[in-house]
Amino acid sequence: MSKYIKIDMTYIMSILMIFATLISLSFVPKYSSIREMLIIIVGLYVLIMIPKLVKKTSYVMWILLSLFCAVTIGTSYVHRVEYQNQDIFMASLKYALSLVEIYAMLNLLVIEGKLQSFINVFYKLLFGILICNDIIAFISGYNHITFLLGTKFAVVYWHLFWIALYLYLHDTQNIKWGTIALFMSYMVVLCLWISCATGIVGTFIFVVMYMFFTNAYTILGNKWVYLLFLLICGSFAFTYTFVLNSALVQKVVTEYLGRSLTLTGRVNIYELLPLILLQRPWFGYGFGTTYTVYMFFTGYADSQNGIVEWMSQVGVIGTIFLIGFMTYMFAFANKYKSIRKVIYPFIILIYIFIFISTVEISYNRIFLSILGIIWAIALGNEGEINEEN
Repeated sequence: MSKYIKIDMTYIMSILMIFATLISLSFVPKYSSIREMLIIIVGLYVLIMIPKLVKKTSYVMWILLSLFCAVTIGTSYVHRVEYQNQDIFMASLKYALSLVEIYAMLNLLVIEGKLQSFINVFYKLLFGILICNDIIAFISGYNHITFLLGTKFAVVYWHLFWIALYLYLHDTQNIKWGTIALFMSYMVVLCLWISCATGIVGTFIFVVMYMFFTNAYTILGNKWVYLLFLLICGSFAFTYTFVLNSALVQKVVTEYLGRSLTLTGRVNIYELLPLILLQRPWFGYGFGTTYTVYMFFTGYADSQNGIVEWMSQVGVIGTIFLIGFMTYMFAFANKYKSIRKVIYPFIILIYIFIFISTVEISYNRIFLSILGIIWAIALGNEGEINEEN
């Protein structure tokens, strides 16, 4: 028997990838510097593993991702001198590299047959991090703005992601109503504590869709339904006047949600979107510039809409590549009949993120990593399942 334990570099790098690209521990000293170092380490490993990557991958995915990253980096380079207090070019490079590393590592895990065990490890690791985050959140007080995992929205997104992982890894038949009720109750308490109504809405949708619409994956898994829903939610920033003119919508917003018809100032932002977007329609203002741009034009921190946020940064061209990339990833995973039911928790979560994008910034790396996971699951089962006719 060997006295030495074989070190699995792909596993090690996949765990490092999580901390390098996805999870941001805001309370850890010098964590940004640590992340930069991890990005370099994982990037070098991916570079070495390129010969293995090309054996089983999706070239269309890589082309679309490359086009999106090229626009993101290019427009940031062009406008870099306009922002003295931030290096948007370097930020765009880090962002693009992080996306490449996420999908490359998932691809490698598929090739080496380790994806499922990685998801299980990620599920347990995330659970531990969430416990730490929540303990700090409840101890520190309800008036905190930033938590261990970042903003209150990041906290909610990661909790919903963990619930999706739980439902994916456990047999549906063995999941009891009590378990679902416990998840929902805890999420409501947490969201109230951190003052995030978006999380309550997302949790409610998740539970209703999973428990009462168990066969909806046949419809929600359709790429055209997905794309239509994405475009409808993205266009809300431009069509809000028609929506808010509805008496039913006005009643829901004012009486049930207790909000004004300005949607907490969002209408004030949406009114100025033509002025902001038409100045740089094709390639935007550059990556990570929305705070500066929107504070200047509107007095608010961002665009409060997922699609518009990317249009502001990378313009119409970059956003088209992003939508094409996201749609391809979703379509690739859902073109197989037998896979839709398996990944249904992730499908629900994707639709929740899209719905939230109507009034929030939710097309982030968490969302893109969810698409990456369902893409990888489908890629790993490509030779074993029948393609939908």
